[in-house]
Amino acid sequence: MISDFIYKYYIDPVKYGEPYNIVETLTYAIILIIGVYLLYRWFSNSAWLSEHGIQLDS
Repeated sequence: MISDFIYKYYIDPVKYGEPYNIVETLTYAIILIIGVYLLYRWFSNSAWLSEHGIQLDS
C-alpha cells in the first residue's frame, strides 16, 4: 500500500522520464521550507555568527 504510493509518485516518474507531479512538487516544497526554517533557527542561535558581528533579525 505505502510502497505502491511511493512507486507511483516518486520512483516511476524518474524511472520512465515523466515530468514532475503535484505530490513530488509539494513534498520537495515542504522539505525546502523545513530546511530553510531549520537553517534560520540554527544561524540565529549561532555563537560563531555573534562573535563575528553578524546579527540576524526578522
